[in-house]
Amino acid sequence: DGAPLSRGLVFAHRESGRPAMTRSDKNGQYRLTGLEEGKLTLFARSEDYGLSVRTTTVVVPGLLAVQDLVLAEGPRVEGVLRRASGEGLADTNVVARSKIGDVVRRGKSDAEGRFTVKNLYPGHYELQVGGNRRGWGRQGLLTQEFEANAGVVTLELTVPDPVLLGGTVRDGTGAVVDRANVYAI
Repeated sequence: DGAPLSRGLVFAHRESGRPAMTRSDKNGQYRLTGLEEGKLTLFARSEDYGLSVRTTTVVVPGLLAVQDLVLAEGPRVEGVLRRASGEGLADTNVVARSKIGDVVRRGKSDAEGRFTVKNLYPGHYELQVGGNRRGWGRQGLLTQEFEANAGVVTLELTVPDPVLLGGTVRDGTGAVVDRANVYAI
């Protein structure tokens, strides 16, 4: 609505160096101090993660760099997960992880394989399909990189059918070994 946003979070980041962070005051004003000179990325978001912006600026020693930030609804990624047969892949975890920073957002596909991951910040992401709820640990079924700057990014992904391997674990006498751990390395 164009009104100043109080308590918005503002981050300054560059590839090398330490990030800086502050909150906007009740008038929407912010100030970051102690920055190293040069080009940096500014990122700001609302407390509820729904609004965000990412931009670049240049800071010069002894000069005040003024950079007003206008937050907008964050991008989202949505799409359909399908098996090679064309069938929707239901009840599958989908995790979007920012390639810069620590943004991780999660979703799950519905009965037809449709998914949505909301509240992304503008930037470059990796989408992991499958794996556990957090997106760590077990290797996912598929990963796909994408750029989310504004609005909706639509992905239609075909997940390869898994390769299965099974058998029976026995000891040297031929007896079945109960509860043996089997690893594919």
